[in-house]
Amino acid sequence: MHETGVLSRSASVILNPRLEPDAVSFICIGKGHRSQKLSLLSATTALVRSLRKRNGMADERDAFLRQIEEEVRKERLAKLWDKYGVLIIGAVSAIILSVAGWKWYQSYVQGQAARAGAQFVEISELFSDKKNDDAIRGLEQIAKAGPAGYGQLAKLRLAAQSRKAGKTDEAIGHYEALAGDSGADEILRSFAQLQIAALKVDTAPWTETQNRLNDLVKEESHWKYAARELMGLAAFKAGKFDQARQAFTELMAGPDTPATIRQRAQIVMALVSRESGESEKAAAKAPVEKSATKDDKQEAGDAKKQ
Repeated sequence: MHETGVLSRSASVILNPRLEPDAVSFICIGKGHRSQKLSLLSATTALVRSLRKRNGMADERDAFLRQIEEEVRKERLAKLWDKYGVLIIGAVSAIILSVAGWKWYQSYVQGQAARAGAQFVEISELFSDKKNDDAIRGLEQIAKAGPAGYGQLAKLRLAAQSRKAGKTDEAIGHYEALAGDSGADEILRSFAQLQIAALKVDTAPWTETQNRLNDLVKEESHWKYAARELMGLAAFKAGKFDQARQAFTELMAGPDTPATIRQRAQIVMALVSRESGESEKAAAKAPVEKSATKDDKQEAGDAKKQ
């Protein structure tokens, strides 16, 4: 029993290899002869040292295996690099060049916009100083070679300046250049179409004006109220009183119609009613006059016969 207890306590030393062999002496102290205790102490110490030696060999073996695995991984990576290294370098280079190119382009666009903005300020000052020719040349330059946004604004300014100077055809040409620019802002293109229709309302056929304004009078259009007013005015000038009456009635009844457009619609609606009424009277009077003329001719013929 005593030896079994000592061995079991010695087993705790084996399971705790960090415990120094001399510490076994504290475990082995108990009942029994001193010589027996020393023998057990020596045996236990030898066993612990043997196990630690084996653990050291195992650690050396594990380190060797880890070294082999590391070499295998390095060899595999080397093979992958030999096979795909050029592609990897090319892909990384392409990404770097793309990012660098995009950054350069952004910087270039910002620089162009800044220069165009400064030039616009100078042009405004030239107009203020009555140096219209120099200002117009600057606008033409921006319209041709400036950044997209400033180029569109330059075309609008040129058109407005030509309109102000009474050069209607020239103004229409500037508006048409903007309206036909597929890369321009859709709102500005629609505005240009609206201005063309306004400038040509007295000369263009009704069908042309109608086709130009059909998309602008839709509910989703930014210029729907102005376009509907212009459509009604064009119909009125073309003698299309029903279309004119419908357009102006909708403007007057619309809850969101701007006040100024509503007032103009009321004025033109009165003219439409008057003109359409006179036209109806004239149409009704024409057959009567024609019949009277026929009767007069017949009476004159009868008088000659007599």
